[in-house]
Amino acid sequence: MKICLTIILALVSSTLLALPSAAASEALCLEAVKEQRFERLTTVCVDLPHRNRLEKMRLLMSGNFTHYLGTVDQPSEAFALLKTSAESHDANAQYMYGQLYRTVHTASAEYWEKHPGNNGTVSLGDYNTQVKTASTLWLNRAAENGHALALLKVAEDMLLSSYTSDDVNLRDALNIAKRANASNPTLAASLISRIQRRISEY
Repeated sequence: MKICLTIILALVSSTLLALPSAAASEALCLEAVKEQRFERLTTVCVDLPHRNRLEKMRLLMSGNFTHYLGTVDQPSEAFALLKTSAESHDANAQYMYGQLYRTVHTASAEYWEKHPGNNGTVSLGDYNTQVKTASTLWLNRAAENGHALALLKVAEDMLLSSYTSDDVNLRDALNIAKRANASNPTLAASLISRIQRRISEY
């Protein structure tokens, strides 16, 4: 659990957690997407009213927060438009779409009963696996286009998976993390160190 929290904090703190509380609304969310101001989406499309980082983390992990991106089956106009930008090979849009998709659609056990993804035919585990698979597709595309945070996210996903699967090539994860070093040396250095320690455990 400690490892998971460390990884989540390392990535999300650069987007959701570190940002000051700001007004979020459907109109502002759509406006930011139309203007391609993708860096604003985490504040105007996701409502995390607390200024305290731990409270924001609690809300994110519980899934009990408001957002203006719709559901998996019925995305909002803003989220549909963001996907269109992602499909146009915009690396920033690809990264933000993948990251937000996972953030807002992943369900927690506490709120699964009333979650819009719970249609009675899919389990919580299967639903979250589908969400992660869909988000990973876009994060991988952003990484292939050289997006630094996407590279880090993909590498960290591989690191996490290495604790539950023997099929992960950690040296590939290390190389991916190193590609992000020039653009984001602080986060990259921390991740590279963790991957190297994990490799040494084998």
